[in-house]
Parts: sequence; structure tokens; C-alpha cells
Amino acid sequence: HKWLANRPMASDDDATETKPTFIYLHTVEPHYPLTPTDERFFPEADQKKLRRLNHLLDRFRKLSRYREKRMKKDGGKKHAEQVAAIKKTLAKRQPDIVRFYDQAVRMADANLGAVIQQLKDKGMWENTVFIVIADHGEELLDHGYWLHDQSLYDELVRVPLVMRIPGLTSAGRRIPAPVQLIDLAPTLADLVGASADANWQGRSVLPLAAGDALQDAPAFTERHNTRKFDSELKALRGDS
Repeated sequence: HKWLANRPMASDDDATETKPTFIYLHTVEPHYPLTPTDERFFPEADQKKLRRLNHLLDRFRKLSRYREKRMKKDGGKKHAEQVAAIKKTLAKRQPDIVRFYDQAVRMADANLGAVIQQLKDKGMWENTVFIVIADHGEELLDHGYWLHDQSLYDELVRVPLVMRIPGLTSAGRRIPAPVQLIDLAPTLADLVGASADANWQGRSVLPLAAGDALQDAPAFTERHNTRKFDSELKALRGDS
């Protein structure tokens, strides 16, 4: 937040500070491994427990990949036993993992709120387009797995797109029409009156934000990481 803290007020007469400004803020919370950096949401006792759970999830992630190499010596018996044991342990600790994930969401929300407050303090908020997106969710044993690289269930691919556009959007309005992350760049270009790049595959969703309809279009999700597939999850994923 240092850049905003040092920025002059929007009402100042410095012409160099009146140019349009683009700010990109990337936070990795909530995300595996969960990082207990804020004592408001992760007191000391939770931090110790979370570090142990992160270690378990990391061990599980490594064991569930590249199975072929580990199965050559004994037909995979030892490896299968290790995976089964760690899955059993993680299942028992699911309530804690879900709770920590929720705490990380609250921490990210609080930090985002601090940025919004700084924009307001600087007199910039009323003239700021504010968009929040996510690249993926996390599977917390919802469909038999953890983390986010084995399936395309809603908990992984149905991510938030929150848009606040002064004079255009209405607070609290939800739009059920599906859109895609590739729609973001064309939307931003449309906002500033720029032409979309010919190579962009998405489309502007400003009409939806304004309350109008858009022609129905499919939203695609794809998983293509065959080297990382957990073979035991084929039935759960519906793979052939």
C-alpha cells in the first residue's frame, strides 16, 4: 500500500498526478500453501497447526504425482500405502483445513478493504474502476481430492468476478450469465475506448454490467496436465 500512501490527494493541482492510473494487485491468499502471516486471523496456536497441515498437503501433492516411477520396485504397494495413510490423515483434519482456508479468505478480504479505504482517503475511489477476479478455487475434499489440479468441478472453476464501475454498475446486483477470465482484457479495453487485440478470444462484458443482455456463448474449461494426474481419481473425475 506504500504507493497509495505516498500519492498526493486527487484534489491536488499537480498535472502529472491527474493522468489515468492502472494498478494491478496480485495476492496469493487464499492459496495452498496457506501462509499464516497475519495474527488477526491466525493466532500463534493456529500458525503452528497450519504449518503442520501445509507439510501434510505438500507431502500428499508429491506422492500423488509421477506414480509410475514409484511403482517399479514392489508394484506400487509401499507407495499406495503411503498415499492411503496421508489421505486418511488429511480427511480427519478436513475441518481445520477448511477453517484455515476461510480465515485466509477473510484475511484477503481485509487487505482488499484496506486498499479500498486508501483509495477513498486519497479521493480516488469515486473515479476508480475496481475489479476483483480469481484464477481458480480449491478442492477441499469436496470430490475426493485436495488442492486444484485434478478436476474441473465448480469449486475449482466457478470463480468470482466482481466489478465496480462508477456510473454503470449497481451495488449488490448478481449476474447469472457465465463469462470467462479471457473476457477481462476486452472489457477493460472497451471501458477506455480502445480496440480489442485481434488475437484476443474473449469479449467485452460491459453490456452485462450495465444490465443489458449478451448473446449466449459457451464458457470453456480445460484440464491438460497428464503428467500430474492421480490415477486413483479416474472414477471420481469420470475419466474414460
